[in-house]
Amino acid sequence: MALAAGDTVRSLDAIAYYNTGTYASPTWVEIDICENVTTGLTKGEKVMKFRGKTYDVNRSLLIGANITLVLHHVVDNTPLAAFVAAFFGNTQIDVAIMSGAITDTLAEGLRAVCDVFEFSRNEEIENTLMYNCVLKPSDFDNDPAWINGSA
Repeated sequence: MALAAGDTVRSLDAIAYYNTGTYASPTWVEIDICENVTTGLTKGEKVMKFRGKTYDVNRSLLIGANITLVLHHVVDNTPLAAFVAAFFGNTQIDVAIMSGAITDTLAEGLRAVCDVFEFSRNEEIENTLMYNCVLKPSDFDNDPAWINGSA
């Protein structure tokens, strides 16, 4: 579904991707097995107290980010294999968590090169086999960025 100005974006229409190309020339592959995705962005806080002031002075510091994905276990699935390889190989994975198709210029979201810090397997009796993945930015050369899609 193409986005239009004024649209309310449903979570169902959001798409998570990982990059199989280079950072400068990405080749985005949809993570077609994810169920729930959470992008957590926070800022560190410095509280300053001054004599003669009634209120604290608060300043924001560095931005922290983490991305949580729930992946369904699908046999011979390329995105699942990429996350397994990143976790056990201790390598980075470049992801984009977008509000729509990454080729849609109105889509937006977080792009970050991350390490996979958690890859927990859940075996609920009335659901598919699933993995909880927690990603955190880990690239010194490329800071996480809020990006727009491109045609």
